[in-house]
Amino acid sequence: MRIDKDYAVSTISGQTFLVPVGAAMTDDKKMMYLNESGLFIVNCLKEKDCSVEEILEKLKKEYDAHEDVIKTALEEFIKKGKNAGFIID
Repeated sequence: MRIDKDYAVSTISGQTFLVPVGAAMTDDKKMMYLNESGLFIVNCLKEKDCSVEEILEKLKKEYDAHEDVIKTALEEFIKKGKNAGFIID
């Protein structure tokens, strides 16, 4: 999976967002606030196509949290991203 090319990371008033650009701009409801871990996931998915397992391994190296907590948060983020259309398979 990866980030759709019609989305970009933007910082607005000190807050980081994933915003639609290009064809996706017509739906401003798809803009999403990114916290630190959300930005980390988006950056992983912008680098190359990644599996859940690959991102999970990167998150475990980056954050000091139990694997189950990280995995649950990752799965929730991916679900929201797919529903919003910015994460594609």
